[in-house]
Amino acid sequence: MPIYFGIRPISFLILFFIFSCGGDGVDYIEENISSYKNGNKKVIVRFRSENKILERYTYSKIGELVYYEQDTLLKKKKFKNFLQGNWAIQSIVVNEDTLYMSNFDTLTVDSMGLPIDLPPNVFRFYDDSLHVRGYDYNADYSIMYKDSSKFKVKGHWNFQKEADRSYRKKDKNKIFNLNILSYSTFVWNNWYEVHDKNQEVTFKRFVPVIDTLKVSDSETLEKAP
Repeated sequence: MPIYFGIRPISFLILFFIFSCGGDGVDYIEENISSYKNGNKKVIVRFRSENKILERYTYSKIGELVYYEQDTLLKKKKFKNFLQGNWAIQSIVVNEDTLYMSNFDTLTVDSMGLPIDLPPNVFRFYDDSLHVRGYDYNADYSIMYKDSSKFKVKGHWNFQKEADRSYRKKDKNKIFNLNILSYSTFVWNNWYEVHDKNQEVTFKRFVPVIDTLKVSDSETLEKAP
């Protein structure tokens, strides 16, 4: 539901409606995902976990609100749009034991947008596919987005190369349900097929830094705050 603020009297009434219906202001996680070169905020997002609502506020260079959009991630089209782009594993917890915690802050890509230094692992969501690239683990899936923050993947993954003694390849055809925590974080439960253990794999979004980079042979994708 996008709203443009071009006429001041109308924008005041709409702002009153938005903020009066937004609850007590405590039930959301706010992130600054884009700033102007002078440091002023450009785009703020708020995620309300109770009803899976994502709000986007866009400001002018002098700090005026010029655009507002509200989406429900319970609808498959908005959920698909939310997932588009690069995500990486931030942590892996099995039966309350932390098995992995990321220690990287940037993802370097070449001029074609392909990763150079991969954290384990990078998940890239597209409209109809999901591709995973890492040190030893790779996967390619078709993906079907569904309502209620669910999707179905169908394809295969492989570990290491065929010439390696520990090489493995396996098909995957399964529906998953994500627990979205914020604009830049979600938990993917039971991604690894270990049926007798409770798993939580937390993912972090990577977004491109455009305003502060010079044109070169490589660019850096920086973590969202």
